[in-house]
Amino acid sequence: MRLFDCHASFGLPTRPGPGSCRTADDLLRRMDRHGIERALVLHAAVDTESPPVGTAIALEACRADPRLEAALPLATPQTGEFPQAEELLDWLRGHGVRALWARPQQHRYHLDTVTFGETFEVLAAAGVPLLYEIDDHTKWTTVGEILGDFPGLTLIAVGHGCWGDDRIFRPLLDRHENLHLDMSRYEVDQGISRVVERYGANRLVFGTGFPRWSMGGPVAALLRAPIDDGARQAIGGENLERLLSWDASGSSSGSSSGGPLAAAEAISSLTGTVLEAPRPEHPIIDTHGHFGPFTKIWLPTQDATDMVGTMDRCGVRVTICSHHTGISGDAVLANRWLRERALERQPDRLLGYYVWNPHQAEEQEAALTDFPAHPGFVGFKLHPSSHGVPLCDDRYRPVLERAEAGGWPVLSHTWGGSAEDGPEQVRRVLESYPSIPFLMGHSCFGDWDTAIGLAKDHPNAYLELTAAYAVEPVIERLASGAGSERVLMGTDLPWFDPMFCIGCILFADIDDEDRLNILYRNALKLFPRVRAVTDGG
Repeated sequence: MRLFDCHASFGLPTRPGPGSCRTADDLLRRMDRHGIERALVLHAAVDTESPPVGTAIALEACRADPRLEAALPLATPQTGEFPQAEELLDWLRGHGVRALWARPQQHRYHLDTVTFGETFEVLAAAGVPLLYEIDDHTKWTTVGEILGDFPGLTLIAVGHGCWGDDRIFRPLLDRHENLHLDMSRYEVDQGISRVVERYGANRLVFGTGFPRWSMGGPVAALLRAPIDDGARQAIGGENLERLLSWDASGSSSGSSSGGPLAAAEAISSLTGTVLEAPRPEHPIIDTHGHFGPFTKIWLPTQDATDMVGTMDRCGVRVTICSHHTGISGDAVLANRWLRERALERQPDRLLGYYVWNPHQAEEQEAALTDFPAHPGFVGFKLHPSSHGVPLCDDRYRPVLERAEAGGWPVLSHTWGGSAEDGPEQVRRVLESYPSIPFLMGHSCFGDWDTAIGLAKDHPNAYLELTAAYAVEPVIERLASGAGSERVLMGTDLPWFDPMFCIGCILFADIDDEDRLNILYRNALKLFPRVRAVTDGG
């Protein structure tokens, strides 16, 4: 599988994130580690400088290697910062540029017909692709308006969120044949295969979003997606090259890297082996799953059979899950549905968290006396931010006391800056209940150093990777800061394809002992029932 990344960048941004990719050499090293052959690059200077200055810096920086191809910023011709429509194609060819980026927020213009009507006409007629980042679901409205006015325009929607915008973009895909999606943040389980099934493989292009996001997730997700090899090759690079081929004289350079499997094998035998196919000798444990349909997102995977099908494809032996209704509604009903529809139907594959809703504390407290009423329940799940009740509120006291008395693990949603389940709330619970194995769901997302500090200060605290895994290079940071023995794999399945998380772990700059700890060893130690199930008990 040859990979051509449509969404990578390097250079010094105004506010550098946890990851750093300052130079072309830095980017190329990361591409080599993941088996990515080429990249269409958005240089940081495109945003930090005026469009003409950013253009010059980007072009000069990408001359360092023919594997890197610059995509330049669209700017307003009315201000003289961008060619007039009649001059545009010659300008692009003269610079060897085959794609443009629309950055309306960064450059403060309106991405509309009034500003760019004549420009869009030229781009549409020639087939020049325009990339546009969907970092807010409201931006799909802009996509619909532009393509409604210019149906021939080739538009690549980039970076649309991991929580799934299918209910918004699918009507646009139905109507606009020149709309394409990158897969850098399209993590919905079975999302790639369902788009291919409905629209064909030619509507998706490979991207990573590096260095903000890890390359390993998209690489692994595409490699193991349930699609045929022809579709995989098309998405991996052929589609992007086809979209860029309006200029036959443009760059098409690149040397074969051997692909992601060869790159993984070069990291370690374990990495290559686990990436290639499911391995029974490595029983991956997902400690943060969900179950059933959900109000805010369309999820292709909604029942126990589909869940286990995904787990089989990804090599996940056991998923510990909670029912979505427990987050958004009646937890009593949710726990019953989970037992009946998941735990009893797939008892050796799906285990459960008993969801505690603080608004139903009095109703649920009676159930704690004989917990677990079903052997498939192996711990408790709290979601303070959804329920709007801080983690240290007294309404959680009954479930936390029961967890401490029985040594039951507790998985709680945590998020940096949250008033309900931020680091300070977590700290107070850890101090009050030092015997509870406490899993910080999402690892206090964004507040990584504080989360690491909590794990170091409290032997009962664990860092769980759901969503956090995608941030470059958070896995390395958590493993080195707190020790890999305190980090657990989690995916939010069926929200996210587990291969995104598995790929991030496999390609992370950690050693094999760390990988094994995170993928399953730590969970086997923490959950006795999980060990019994994996041992055949």
